[in-house]
Amino acid sequence: MIRVSLWLHPCLDSVIEKVQRLQTSLKGLSKAVDTELVIAKARGRTVKKPLPSDRMSSRAHAAVERALVGQDCHLSALLHTLEELKTRSSPERLPHVVEGLGDACVQLQNVLTSPQFRARVGDSFPQ
Repeated sequence: MIRVSLWLHPCLDSVIEKVQRLQTSLKGLSKAVDTELVIAKARGRTVKKPLPSDRMSSRAHAAVERALVGQDCHLSALLHTLEELKTRSSPERLPHVVEGLGDACVQLQNVLTSPQFRARVGDSFPQ
């Protein structure tokens, strides 16, 4: 993944920007709906028909909370995951990845050549 960071990072930046614009638009929509329906109804003003039922309104508010506003909302999780992907695919991480991979290969070689492993798999396993 590190090798493709040259085209992946601009793509991730574009997706992050679009998600942030979507967030702004959806929060604006939510505020407009609250102003036109919820607040207007609470103040006794007439509201254009058809009105959503109380259950529909409750479900809509819960969906907005899960998607946009809540502490662990979907939007925050998506942005966090995109940033994490960008960080993990950074070319600066390559020496650390190579070092970790080398260590893992040495450990695997030690396990595969250990007497305990050989005793379990028998002579059919190549040396």
